[in-house]
Amino acid sequence: MCKVRDVTAVLEEYAPPRYAESWDTQNIGLSVGDFEKDVKGIYVCVDVTEKVVGEAVSKGSDLIVSHHPLIFGGIRKINSEDFLGRRIIRLIKNGISSFAMHTNYDVAHMADIAAQKLKMKEIRPLEVLFEEEGTLLGIGKSGILENEITVRELCGIIKKEFGLDTVKVFGDMEMKAFKISICPGSGKSLVSHALENGSCVYVTGDIDHHTGIDAAAEGMAIIDAGHYGIEKIFVDDVGDYLRKKFPKMRIEKQMSDDPFQVL
Repeated sequence: MCKVRDVTAVLEEYAPPRYAESWDTQNIGLSVGDFEKDVKGIYVCVDVTEKVVGEAVSKGSDLIVSHHPLIFGGIRKINSEDFLGRRIIRLIKNGISSFAMHTNYDVAHMADIAAQKLKMKEIRPLEVLFEEEGTLLGIGKSGILENEITVRELCGIIKKEFGLDTVKVFGDMEMKAFKISICPGSGKSLVSHALENGSCVYVTGDIDHHTGIDAAAEGMAIIDAGHYGIEKIFVDDVGDYLRKKFPKMRIEKQMSDDPFQVL
């Protein structure tokens, strides 16, 4: 019988904990649960929401593997008066462990998968964090597209490849895009990196009004595909990886579930 420890060891081979950014090292890994618990079913998701916990319970999953950590930073109390406390209590009551792969997964795979979907070439990290065995590793990716296209055309490709109904754009829709940068999730802090490396377009999420119009004034368009919009690629990738490693394991993957609605 496979145990939680066996699954987490395989996941840490795929996204080594040493890849996590310094502020994130205490957030990744097993935040709730027992390493020696038997695992018959795994549920893969982006966020450990109340809905996700309920689905994991109903499907008989023993382990939730998420991109975003269940617990960010410290927690002083676990009780039923707090939404996070209620979530943790429900997990423990149902014998479900919770494991997170956050910035370690971002560095290992997230931006590479996103860049591949856009058929980017000559890619390198948008922000280099370190070098390992001659390879530069970091957050996001920069590269060039196969063909020069307009920002409007690139928006269409992004919507198709990432299964999105809408994107938000700052800048000239008819500007030609050739060199681009992409950072799944919240990429506001890396706008300066995209500008410095000469990107025509920066694809990311969580861009505010002033950051967007300032980047456009600098001549770089920003396509905001949402925080969840691109990062949901985690679910299929990690789910498929677990199926290969544990072919007899029951793997459940969260269906696409945007955290908000646009009316």
